[in-house]
Amino acid sequence: MDLGSAASVGAYASQRANADVREEASLRVLRMALDGHEDRALQLIESVTPAVESAELSSLGQHISVRA
Repeated sequence: MDLGSAASVGAYASQRANADVREEASLRVLRMALDGHEDRALQLIESVTPAVESAELSSLGQHISVRA
């Protein structure tokens, strides 16, 4: 068996393992960031109170004047 070839395969496998670990770590950080954004977006949506419709504004936009 050629030792140079075995060493190359071992080095490649080691590089792939390191790349996989870095990729997994990056994905975890991304997921954590997205979860944080999701929580803050939900808090913002829940903090908005629904608009109360005024009786004066209920007919707004209902009539169009065609005489101009």
